[in-house]
Amino acid sequence: TYPRLTDMVGGGPFNLKAGDWTDDTAMALALADSLVECGRLDEQDLLARFSDWWRNGTYSCTGFCFDIGTTTAQALSRWERTKADHCGSSDPNTAGNGSLMRLAPVAIRYHDDRDALRDAAARQSRTTHAAPEAVDACVLYAEMIADAIAGARRTQVLAQRAGAWSGTIAAISAGSWRNRPRAEINASGYVAHSLEAALWSVGRTADYRGSVLLAANLGQDADTTAAIAGQLAGALSGVERLPAEWVDRLAWKDRLVAAAQSLLAP
Repeated sequence: TYPRLTDMVGGGPFNLKAGDWTDDTAMALALADSLVECGRLDEQDLLARFSDWWRNGTYSCTGFCFDIGTTTAQALSRWERTKADHCGSSDPNTAGNGSLMRLAPVAIRYHDDRDALRDAAARQSRTTHAAPEAVDACVLYAEMIADAIAGARRTQVLAQRAGAWSGTIAAISAGSWRNRPRAEINASGYVAHSLEAALWSVGRTADYRGSVLLAANLGQDADTTAAIAGQLAGALSGVERLPAEWVDRLAWKDRLVAAAQSLLAP
């Protein structure tokens, strides 16, 4: 076990410095660059960037890939062999959180075009995670983040959402997370657990700092749970209300800010 987090700190299983980040942000940055440079969701370009990160450490703030999910690694191996657009397994047992953790660039880019938003959210997922729950989690969460970016109130963003969602995602969209006690929240790598834990963390707190710390303190797949919660919490808070001392400590801060600005450019 680790002591309760109250601030951005270093250490952890990879002995990182405060402000360093893991595969969640590395893959999000690759997705952001691909969307901007291609002007659209291009699976081949995206998978090439993911593979370059995995093999060569591109997009890693440490210079090498030190953390990658099993489902993602299997998909990238498949892409290197086949060059298929969608290399994620559709097996329901592979519904991990690896495509949800990197989602934010899609929501930023397409927040004002819902058809393009849903399409890109699903397709970017299928590059590595094609299980129905993984795909639907991305589409649902992209809609929530996009609503927050567009200025919707917190209650609107977190409201029940209609849709033919797969498996447990349907219950989550209906608000299954709302009144659950901490003991019933599971922060594993299963995408439904991650989505529920992220929404629970955002729904029980009033600001970005509180949401991310609550998510991280759930333990288990802590970096990814916090990354997922942070996407929505950040969109709800707005950049001006992010903790300045955290932003200043970020590895590659200027590059991350530039990527976000490029995604918003017309």
